[in-house]
Amino acid sequence: MNNKASTVVLICLLSILIFVLGYILIYGIKEGGFKNKKAKLLLSETYSLDEIEKISVTTRSSDIIFKESEDDKVYVDIYAVKKDDVSSTIEDGELKIVSKAKLNFCFMCFRSGSQKVEIKLPKSFEGSIKTSAKSGDLIIPSYKNVNLTADAKSGDVSIGNVKNATINLTSGDIEIKKVQTANIRTTSGDIEIDNVENKVDIKVTSGDVDIDNFDIKANSSIKATSGDIEIRNLSNAFVNTSVKSGDVKVNGSDRTAEYELDITVTSGDIKIN
Repeated sequence: MNNKASTVVLICLLSILIFVLGYILIYGIKEGGFKNKKAKLLLSETYSLDEIEKISVTTRSSDIIFKESEDDKVYVDIYAVKKDDVSSTIEDGELKIVSKAKLNFCFMCFRSGSQKVEIKLPKSFEGSIKTSAKSGDLIIPSYKNVNLTADAKSGDVSIGNVKNATINLTSGDIEIKKVQTANIRTTSGDIEIDNVENKVDIKVTSGDVDIDNFDIKANSSIKATSGDIEIRNLSNAFVNTSVKSGDVKVNGSDRTAEYELDITVTSGDIKIN
């Protein structure tokens, strides 16, 4: 390449760089990028529990945090940057909570603050909870009669005691204290469950599955592409395992048991009891 051609290429590259930097600068000024806008309380609502049969929470880049309320009321607090991004309404017995607040890049900063949706809910709630998030953690204490459905692309999930849990997670860890039935799909992340009192249907691409106590009452399945599977206390079950690469140690498997636990691992170890 001669000097003239090299000069032309260099000028083109510099022009593109100047254009990109100019766009970022103008966008940053327009969006207030020189100021680090932190999330603040933009919506606060109170509802009677009698009005609510189910709860749905939809967010983009906010943590979803449930807490036990001290009375029979339901409290909704949403922390975000823009008022237009949040809403909370009741329609046909469904409490619909929406936070469109997103993680915006702006010049010299990331504007996320501490965006979150906080719901204080009586422990006696017996309906369903459904959450959907692109990014953010989910924290739910013990609501033993609740059916939970959670979908997220990125974020950790921490759950106390719930009746049934259906979780679809792309990236993040899952912790559950107690559940009757767990249906879990995750691409990347570990799964830890203290107590299962019925069945599990778990599929994980990359991550470990750890269950402390499993009182099996229905046929169950655990599948992992890459990761270790460990169950410390399992009885009254026939354990059927399939491993391509890894060690298998199973104690207490009963071929005459009423229920069967199928465990399939492509690469990883299996330890039972």
